[in-house]
Amino acid sequence: EDTLKKDYNVTIGMYTPKSTKEDSEDSVQYPFWALGLIKQAHGLKQNYQLVKRSVCDIPSSIFNYTLIEYLRLTDQNEAVTFDKLLNDAYSPGRILQLSEHPLRIYLENVEKELRGTYVFDDTAGQRLLYIKGKLDGLKYLKRKIYK
Repeated sequence: EDTLKKDYNVTIGMYTPKSTKEDSEDSVQYPFWALGLIKQAHGLKQNYQLVKRSVCDIPSSIFNYTLIEYLRLTDQNEAVTFDKLLNDAYSPGRILQLSEHPLRIYLENVEKELRGTYVFDDTAGQRLLYIKGKLDGLKYLKRKIYK
């Protein structure tokens, strides 16, 4: 029970700051604070809630990585629906807590950012992401970080 409690506190700490003052050592130890995916519920000491995003404030490289990994994990080969990208387990919409609007904005930019590997089509009521090739998520992220 003690180990589980410590693991929980470390995990929550990775996503939520312990105080409003962040020093450089803490930002390395808790790298997901900036994403703002989890926040402490008002008035409750140990309650946390997911933050549903209605703006595109997460870097596109993070979105693209979650998209690449979702497509790899689910073994999508030809196309995937917008609804799946928004709601499926491991999908970018679910992982990053995106609402429809920011997801659509990210998808509209994915063709250019990933050089045509994925193409989003939002015509005639069919919102589909077409898969033209495969990417490696870790290689993509390393290229973005160390360019």
